[in-house]
Amino acid sequence: MKRKEIKRTPLAETVLRSLEPDDKLYRVKDGPNQLHFTVAANGSKRWEVRFKRPDGKWSWLGVGGYPAVSARFARKQADLIQAQVSDGKDSREVRRAEEAAKKALIEHPFSESCELGALALAQLKKQSVCDDEQLVLAALRGAAALYKG
Repeated sequence: MKRKEIKRTPLAETVLRSLEPDDKLYRVKDGPNQLHFTVAANGSKRWEVRFKRPDGKWSWLGVGGYPAVSARFARKQADLIQAQVSDGKDSREVRRAEEAAKKALIEHPFSESCELGALALAQLKKQSVCDDEQLVLAALRGAAALYKG
């Protein structure tokens, strides 16, 4: 299916599967939440969210590759990213903090990771990257689940 043939949003799974690559990368908007479905020239497909950073510049944040990331999950992630933006947070910095917490838990034994998590939380608050303790603690819990698994 060519992108010109798309009639409505949100995009159905059958439409996502049948989108064909073009000469160059193109994006198709999925709905009102700034979620876009990207099709590269080589045929790879992925989800991206466009958001405005706190400094006023527009940026893209990847949600994941298709079909590994479903449309339903991508829409939920887009809503989460937009909520972070409306709270004045930079979603890229939040993601970097989550990745750092996961990395710390994987690299260090679990007994040390509680101390490291507390230190990471204090550092994030000091840098004003993320004031939301619940968000950081959720990231740490997710990283702990990865470490145990």
